[in-house]
Amino acid sequence: MSLGRGNVPVDPGVTPARPTAKPGPAVAVMLIVSGLMLATLAPGGPVETRDFSHIQPVILGLFNAYLTVLGLGSLLLGFLALRRPLHPSLPVLAGLSYLAVYGLDLTRVFPVSPTPMNQALWSIEVAGLILAVPLCICGFLLGRRAARGGADRSLPVSAWVIFALVGLAIVVFTTLEAMGR
Repeated sequence: MSLGRGNVPVDPGVTPARPTAKPGPAVAVMLIVSGLMLATLAPGGPVETRDFSHIQPVILGLFNAYLTVLGLGSLLLGFLALRRPLHPSLPVLAGLSYLAVYGLDLTRVFPVSPTPMNQALWSIEVAGLILAVPLCICGFLLGRRAARGGADRSLPVSAWVIFALVGLAIVVFTTLEAMGR
């Protein structure tokens, strides 16, 4: 045995482990960017200009609720991931949700509008679709790491109440805007 850095004994038959990138910070950035990109697509905003008044209000309201939970949840999870480990299923679920939402819209499955999709909307949705893939992959990598140790993932009740109230306000606003009211 010889001495390595810091006079630490080194066994010549053992290859030292290489440092590996941690998926946690990458997941945080991808969740925050995904949430911000989705927020720019809110009906009544500068990017989403299509008319959805032909869709039943209940369906539109439920879809907007889903998008709101996805967007706000991504922002919340992203900021939480900067502070502590997330349950690995959460970024995977978010990534799969972005894949579904953008994929269905880009393939004109849902929501369908008589107004064509503008270039800015198309570009943001394609970027979001692409970003969803590494988000899912990093979530799976977190799952492999989480098997080695747990973390406290609970949120205070007040955070959930604020999240719910902000979400409700966004759902009401985006649904009314999408209906042209």
